[in-house]
Amino acid sequence: MKKIILCLAFAFTLGKNTNAQVNITDSLSNADVANLLTGFGVNISNLTIDCDLAAIGELNGASMVPISQGLLLSTGNVNNFIYGSPFGFTSFTQQFTDPDISLISSALYTQDLCKLEFDCLPLGDTLLFNFAFGSEEYPNFVGTNFNDAFAIFMSGPGISGLQNVAQLPNGDVVSINNVNAGINSSYFIDNAQPATTGLTYGGFTQNLQVFALSTPGSTYHFKVMITDVSDGILDSGVLLEAFSFRSPTNAVTGLIKGYDTQIKLFPNPSNGSLTIKDIQFDGIAKAVTITDLSGRLVQEFTMTQSVQQLDLSNIADGMYHINIKDSKSITNYPLVVKK
Repeated sequence: MKKIILCLAFAFTLGKNTNAQVNITDSLSNADVANLLTGFGVNISNLTIDCDLAAIGELNGASMVPISQGLLLSTGNVNNFIYGSPFGFTSFTQQFTDPDISLISSALYTQDLCKLEFDCLPLGDTLLFNFAFGSEEYPNFVGTNFNDAFAIFMSGPGISGLQNVAQLPNGDVVSINNVNAGINSSYFIDNAQPATTGLTYGGFTQNLQVFALSTPGSTYHFKVMITDVSDGILDSGVLLEAFSFRSPTNAVTGLIKGYDTQIKLFPNPSNGSLTIKDIQFDGIAKAVTITDLSGRLVQEFTMTQSVQQLDLSNIADGMYHINIKDSKSITNYPLVVKK
């Protein structure tokens, strides 16, 4: 099985709401959505949308949200994302359903499902994309039955059945009750002053990345679902970052090719341990840092010998950068952790 790693005054025009910071365009076509999601090295096809067209839209310019441009899927009118919107607590007349809701919620009552499905063909041996989750249920209904359900299901070669890849690096599934001010708080953004930020949702997750090993030229299927649970009043939404579905060609199998031959990293991908070998070590200590793709520091140490063994067992699977600094230069190397 392949390993998957894993946000004022406003005016209204037809299909578009804006305030000083946020611009939302709804009633998107299937082609609009596919173009918005497609980054380098992937082809997106066979896209379908099962929800009211007012429940899906393009978001631009939301500085409070970790994703400033992307596709918003909501359990209500996407324009309600803007604080003070006249659309209020939206519940749609036409309801959609899907049998896989039972995989993400055991609640007897769900409503206002919004579902997006598509095929994605990666050209490289990795497939990546970024997402964030937010809700009006924050903070008052954390820990209750109003735990609106959300999933990004992925299936395809090397994956057994449907796998929900909407997870934190520690493996917890993203939800209101799993990510909030009290649980996994480092991944939570509190929007305590919606009137000030101009955004309705009471909280968001950080920008989260999914990393999966893929077979070049093979098709993977995605199903993105979000639904109200226990009532249809307060809305929740998932943001898929614009152009973030991407597949770096041979990001794993060709990692070290073309890089400075003085430094050897092995094994890469790492299975939880890593050896750094400096062929021309001159006895001068080097500062070594490991950062994730957002630049967040994950681990640091000092290299004092030509061969250094590292324990990466506490680092979540994913893609990272190793930065090696001496008195003359800083060299950056890609690293994949796949335990």
